[in-house]
Amino acid sequence: MFSPKDVIRELSSRVIDPTSGSGSFLVEAARYTEENRTERLPFELKKADFVNLPQYDVRASAGRGLIPINEMPVSETAFERAFLRKMGGAPDFCFMMWATGDSMLPTINDNALLIVDSSQRVVDHGRIYVFAVGNAVLVKRAKWRMDGTLELTSDNVDGNYPVETFRADRVEDLTVVGRVIFIGHQS
Repeated sequence: MFSPKDVIRELSSRVIDPTSGSGSFLVEAARYTEENRTERLPFELKKADFVNLPQYDVRASAGRGLIPINEMPVSETAFERAFLRKMGGAPDFCFMMWATGDSMLPTINDNALLIVDSSQRVVDHGRIYVFAVGNAVLVKRAKWRMDGTLELTSDNVDGNYPVETFRADRVEDLTVVGRVIFIGHQS
């Protein structure tokens, strides 16, 4: 019996000429490899260990604010519950969205994937949250001042992004969507 490595070694030694039809063995080799696969993962995956996170076509602005595009999920991706808990999230309350802009550089890149926990709506000093301000959606670092004023700040130190301040008289303008528990960057 051939192992998958043996099949790959044999296939890679052959020359494929698409004009002569000599590539038909690839279909047979793929079928053979799949039917005779004996290698298994060293652990068992259980459906209960995963949660499907909805991904929204709403972009949180790491800039001056964006209007939400669509509030319906556009897809779902399965994540391991233990991973989300390790990141500090409540798995059943997490969702995914994208960040747009450069105000949160170097922490959050443009087009970074964010996992947000919507159960975390009490703002802790120094943490990053997604906020809705009017119709705009922002991703900002929250900072409390001694007088109880909440500041939404950008990590980008180039000075182009002013601090947005919310005193008690403006608190109704602000909705905490949730805390960012994971930031995914493209390499």
